[in-house]
Amino acid sequence: MDDRDKLSYTYTTVNEFQRCANIVPSGVFHEMTRPTNLRGYNIPKGTEIFTNLRAILSDKEHWKYPDTFNPENFLDGNGQFFKSESFLPFSLGPRVCLGETLAKMELFLFITSLLQRIRFSWPPGAKWPAMNGIVRLVRSPEPFNIICHSRGSTE
Repeated sequence: MDDRDKLSYTYTTVNEFQRCANIVPSGVFHEMTRPTNLRGYNIPKGTEIFTNLRAILSDKEHWKYPDTFNPENFLDGNGQFFKSESFLPFSLGPRVCLGETLAKMELFLFITSLLQRIRFSWPPGAKWPAMNGIVRLVRSPEPFNIICHSRGSTE
């Protein structure tokens, strides 16, 4: 983790994975604890509220490249990591995921370890899977094949 600041493009790539692969697009529901008025709408106590995280994570007003995978969404003008306020892969509000800090650390360590040890390639002639994924309670990728070679191997 000490090297994270030296690996800003890798860190931005991990964040872009989370932005594009958002696995819980509607977040976790919240329940109103008291009657609330939001932008002219009366929301009664007990109403269940879902956040449309997919809309936030692909909003054209907040992302340089909202519709494509591009780690530059998280780079500032100097090529350093920049976290947008619209980056909410762990939900928002007072009930944001308690494991966010640990998950971010583990994702970074896991991805960098894979990239250090494995060379990934696409099978010849294989079609790209649909990037929308399969959406149910959680979002999962379409089935696909990938070739993994140990770094340093000639095969």
